[in-house]
Amino acid sequence: MSKRALVAVAIGQLDEGDGHHSTVDLLASIRDGEAGGSFRFFCEEAGYYNGGVRTLSVSNGVISVTGAGGLFRPDGTRIGVQYDAQFSIETGEARIHATGRDYEYTMIGVIDGLVTVKEPPAER
Repeated sequence: MSKRALVAVAIGQLDEGDGHHSTVDLLASIRDGEAGGSFRFFCEEAGYYNGGVRTLSVSNGVISVTGAGGLFRPDGTRIGVQYDAQFSIETGEARIHATGRDYEYTMIGVIDGLVTVKEPPAER
């Protein structure tokens, strides 16, 4: 018997309300009890991040994910970072927090796009 499966998606433009916009792309799932997937963002100020999903949970209409990967900063340097992020399914509100050695960056805003969670159809 397989454990509950979920698919979570958050994709679109994150409007931080101060004139800053970032592109966000979360494609995550839980299959057979294991979380996986990818999370990417592009932010003029922080750079381009591409990493994996280590944990995924959904509670009270909020998708929460954590993971780690590489951040390519605007100056061309690459650093390893860990992130935690929360996305409201109902409002699109998002908080993304990335940390690394001597590095910390947080984005807070509303996603103009899609934020959803689905249960895939049962396999036969």
